[in-house]
Amino acid sequence: MSRGVKEIRKRLDGIASDHTKFGFKFESKPILRRREETCSYVYTQDIIGREDDVDKIMRKLLDPDVKRDVSCLAIVGMGGLGKTALAQLVYNHPRTQENFPLSMPRGMGKLSCLQRLSLFVVGDNNSTTKQSVVEHMEELKALTDLKGSLQINILKNTEYIVENAGERGYIRNKQHLSRVGISFPWDEEEHNRMRDDEAGLLLEDLQPHPKLRELELSWYMGRRMSSWATEDNLAISLPNLVNVSFTRCYALQHLPSLRKFRDLKYLELFCLKELKYIENTRRANISDGAGTSELDAFFPSLETLQLWHMPKLKGWWRDKEISNSNGKHGHQLLPSFPHLIKLTIQNCPNLTCIPPCPTVEELELGGEINENLVIMVTSESGNSKLRRVKTSKARGLKKILPMEGFQCLEQMRIFSDDKVESLSEVGEVFRSCSSSLKSLQIRNCHKLKSLCPALEHLTVLESLEIKDTPSLNLDDREVVENDAGKPWQCLHQSLRLLKLKELPELVSLPKGMQYLTALQSLSIIDCKRLESLPESMRKLTSLKTLEIPVCSAELNERCREPTGEDWPKIQHIPDIIRD
Repeated sequence: MSRGVKEIRKRLDGIASDHTKFGFKFESKPILRRREETCSYVYTQDIIGREDDVDKIMRKLLDPDVKRDVSCLAIVGMGGLGKTALAQLVYNHPRTQENFPLSMPRGMGKLSCLQRLSLFVVGDNNSTTKQSVVEHMEELKALTDLKGSLQINILKNTEYIVENAGERGYIRNKQHLSRVGISFPWDEEEHNRMRDDEAGLLLEDLQPHPKLRELELSWYMGRRMSSWATEDNLAISLPNLVNVSFTRCYALQHLPSLRKFRDLKYLELFCLKELKYIENTRRANISDGAGTSELDAFFPSLETLQLWHMPKLKGWWRDKEISNSNGKHGHQLLPSFPHLIKLTIQNCPNLTCIPPCPTVEELELGGEINENLVIMVTSESGNSKLRRVKTSKARGLKKILPMEGFQCLEQMRIFSDDKVESLSEVGEVFRSCSSSLKSLQIRNCHKLKSLCPALEHLTVLESLEIKDTPSLNLDDREVVENDAGKPWQCLHQSLRLLKLKELPELVSLPKGMQYLTALQSLSIIDCKRLESLPESMRKLTSLKTLEIPVCSAELNERCREPTGEDWPKIQHIPDIIRD
């Protein structure tokens, strides 16, 4: 060990010497890259095919033959593979909860100088009988110097008896907290959960300090919020909120009024199954009573709005004429979000109208979406800022937004679309963004059979990625000669990257690919029926990288250097990656 330390010091001294010798300059100010915050919650329905990985990890964690406790298991891999999601699945696994029970040590309240505590657990997973949470709450109340973020998780088999509590106000004395998350217990067996009336009383006594910036409430089963968070009271109690999230509050029917928050930038509503309207007031009643309408200041700072899995949600206001209006004229009468950048709507089948979003740059639509949903009308889209679209409802895009709204679109991701059979169904949208769309991703579209006639409209497309689309057949050998190369010819100057992955029907590359003279990267991954490469590969003179892993043994052998039959076709490519 000492020898290794000496070697490290020697190398560091060399670096310092070079710094002086060559007069290198460096920026003393650190570069901070804030990563996206994650939590233990995971929506399991969105994760497919990780069961085997979860089982392997669980076996390692619970292996009775291990001679010592497993302190750490590393999950490694490149970004986007789902490492965080896998860890979340393991954390929430029933066997994890059973074998690694969570509880806080006794006497936490005596740590009067404690400033950082990310998680406070209320209750004991080992308990089989109802436990009072009053003692835990008193411990939490004593930690007055806590700073930063605090997540309060209330476990099953707990109860809150107000008669046993003291002055309460358990977190209102924590002025240095910037974020508070409150998660109530959930169990399919109702008798294992905290009673709804007790949960309401406890939430009443968990009112945060007015300086709080972020609030997240999960698994609350009350129909209404506590008094400090009903109607306009939330804006009075917590006037500085920037981020607000309500998650899996299944019974909640009424939200606090959120339009009063001048600084609110992020709003997420996830799986509120009973919610019908986001604002309890009628649109016509939104006035200060002196003739000055508050509509001019409608959500003045909101940048991100996410609406997930709300089957009963109809509209923004309890105003029948407006909320249920499908006409463009009615939509123009609504106040608009002046600074909204990102909008997500997933599985809201009864939502037909939301306030206009003229400044939205990123739009995500998925799951069950009402075909009458209106997001933007023609007059609002004249100077469209929409740049990125992710959707599982490609065919419905032309109804939800006017064609002018796509004129500056740069990226489109079509995922898990179980309806679209040909990209011609999106042709009108493609024509609108023909001079702007640079990236197109198609993933998990099981009925998609053809890319034509639509791809040829995208004359500036630089990146095309197609994955897990089992019905897609790119073979154009039997197509009329003049038509075979048409979609690819239009991409000959623009397309730089082409990625084909998990396409079981791909038996040969399309002849039209020979026109892709600007192509620099070609990836063909896990296409096991592809057994050879065409002679036209020689014409792809700009190609710098070719990836062909997890393909057929025949293709792998034919591309072997220098004896493979296809090697002469690809030997001009500098970087070739294969099994």
